[in-house]
Amino acid sequence: MDNHFQGSMIKLFSCAKIIVLFTCILTACGNTTSSSGSHPAIYVSFVSHNERSPHLYCDSVTTDQSAYLDNRSLTAEFAQLIVDHNAAWDMQSDYQYLDAVQQWDSDSVMNQTDHVNIIRYLSTLSPSHIVVDAHAHDLSGPNYADVVYMLQTMGAVDHGVVGGFDYQSTAGDWPKFESPLAGSVFPDVAWNAEILWGAATLDHLGKDDVTSGIWHPDPDTFYTNNESEPLVYVGGYNPNYRNLEDYTHAFDGLDDLLSKLKSGTLSAFNIYTVTVFFDQCSMSQDMVDFFSTKISGYEAEVAAGNIYWRTIPDMVQAWKYSYAGKPSILYGQ
Repeated sequence: MDNHFQGSMIKLFSCAKIIVLFTCILTACGNTTSSSGSHPAIYVSFVSHNERSPHLYCDSVTTDQSAYLDNRSLTAEFAQLIVDHNAAWDMQSDYQYLDAVQQWDSDSVMNQTDHVNIIRYLSTLSPSHIVVDAHAHDLSGPNYADVVYMLQTMGAVDHGVVGGFDYQSTAGDWPKFESPLAGSVFPDVAWNAEILWGAATLDHLGKDDVTSGIWHPDPDTFYTNNESEPLVYVGGYNPNYRNLEDYTHAFDGLDDLLSKLKSGTLSAFNIYTVTVFFDQCSMSQDMVDFFSTKISGYEAEVAAGNIYWRTIPDMVQAWKYSYAGKPSILYGQ
């Protein structure tokens, strides 16, 4: 790759992040309105992953054109559902799905999504409701810096989100995100992470994180807030994370927090976060319809100010502006 081109792209990405921040200060911070100081509130976002091979569901989506196109249609339908319901979704992608987009988003296919590829479509449909971020496994192949670079060349905006990482073993080595990360495939590209989400264990064989809240994790003791650390962590809080392959359990964390809110055990001065996680490659029409029904069922809670649908970057903005960046950690079961 031409060094001048890569240098220009890096400058472009830096400018894009400044624009996003400035836009948030002017407009999106209106999305951070909370009831801090009056009664507790819960900040909620859908989060989805697609995975690199080998994977039970994604192997077909990333290698078979027909399966990809079926999933693409459901993805676009789900995106419209999110916008129509004023909900929030952080779509996190690994590189093999992006390769499939580049291969199969032809002109006739893109006619279904405003004449742009699915990544650009999701990124521009409604940025206050949908963001596209990276999910990568840094043990081999393209790392986070590479995937972010790929996403941006396809039309996404960088929000500095690490969409899943190993937080316990030395293989994870998550403190590396505190410094600019050079790409493995694109070594001239450097990426600056800002937000951590999805603290897990290798192959999910250990105790994945189930906390709610936002804080600056300490490299030595993850659940200790350290104000001198640059990264913030957003908890996903699903006590039943082992059952996430069954999408009917995706809202268990939210329902548990709502129960705690109504029982009076949550504080108005702490931020509470939860994500409704699902696997993008296993999407079905039944899943989309189920999610639509569930979102509608929370309308009264939204109207009462008990629930705020926010993307992960907007959760962090709410934490900074409405809660003064006060560290908050609520442990799940």
